Amino acid sequence: MSSKIYGAVLLLAIITCFAAADALHHDDAHLFSVRIVGTVFCDTCYKQQFSKNSYFISGASVAVECRNNKQTPDFRTEAKTNKYGQFKVELVPSIFHSDKQLKRCSVTLLQNEEQKSPCKLVSTANSSSFTLKSKKGSIHTYSAGFFSYRPQSPPSFCSQDVATDPKSALKASLKSSKDLLPPIPLETPPLVPLPPLPPVDVPSVPLPPLPPVDVPLVPLPPLPPVDVPLVPLPPLPPVDVPLVPLPPLPPVDVPSLVPLPPLPVPPLTPPA
Repeated sequence: MSSKIYGAVLLLAIITCFAAADALHHDDAHLFSVRIVGTVFCDTCYKQQFSKNSYFISGASVAVECRNNKQTPDFRTEAKTNKYGQFKVELVPSIFHSDKQLKRCSVTLLQNEEQKSPCKLVSTANSSSFTLKSKKGSIHTYSAGFFSYRPQSPPSFCSQDVATDPKSALKASLKSSKDLLPPIPLETPPLVPLPPLPPVDVPSVPLPPLPPVDVPLVPLPPLPPVDVPLVPLPPLPPVDVPLVPLPPLPPVDVPSLVPLPPLPVPPLTPPA
């Protein structure tokens, strides 16, 4: 009897170990990495959205915090934007087992006095809503949206500013207004003359003679006889032309002939 109880306990222990290992493997298979992205720009004309005079800010600092009903956050990290004003934060996979845990996270735009841009006042600072952008393998990417700074006061040209879509503006390069950035000097340094190129002695290589081309002449076929029937020409119509009499010739006055003098006749001398 004791052996049966021992066997049952051993079988139950083995089943429990397999179930625990399968549950651990099942949990590990569902671990994924959470990535939070966002964009920071300068709201130059106080439009509270991206306009034609807005531009993306590089080097801006953002903080991502996640807390669980505590004053001290369970997780905090900071990141800086790239030259296109975009930031990216990777959350720890061992902490975030579900997308629902993002509800206790938020993104904050930090005040940065060392920022070179004159657009330094925080305009849109916080965001706690995230939109799923993509799921690629074990990486789930969420967007925190757009954050903005603004200058001390809007420039004078802002009266003609029109709001635009920030997503389409991401494709353009960074641009700032002339009132916010120092002017770019137009003078260029003098050009340094380059040294002359050394003479290149290229030997003339004679081209090989072309091989003779022996093309046999193919006689052309004879032309076929052309039997063209002769078409008789129609007879010419009779031409009735009235004869016009010519006028009479005028009389010719020929002077009378002058008689020629008689020719001298030499005397005939008989032979001796």
